[in-house]
Amino acid sequence: MLASWTAPASDGGFPITDYLIETSTDGVNWKTFGDGVSDETSAKITGLLGKTEYLVRIAAVSDPATGAWLTTTATTK
Repeated sequence: MLASWTAPASDGGFPITDYLIETSTDGVNWKTFGDGVSDETSAKITGLLGKTEYLVRIAAVSDPATGAWLTTTATTK
């Protein structure tokens, strides 16, 4: 599944150094997708089951903190 997002409007004065990506099928149990460290605003999420609805949440990371989670729903083919 290809996920893409828009960088936050404000970075709090610190450059974004990474994005955390997590997936869940129930909204309770979240699995971190290990895509390495990147400030790219898209990622190919692998290891998901086909024909399954997933919640995907993404948070920006800067030096002092992690931002708020952005959550969306996507279904794999």
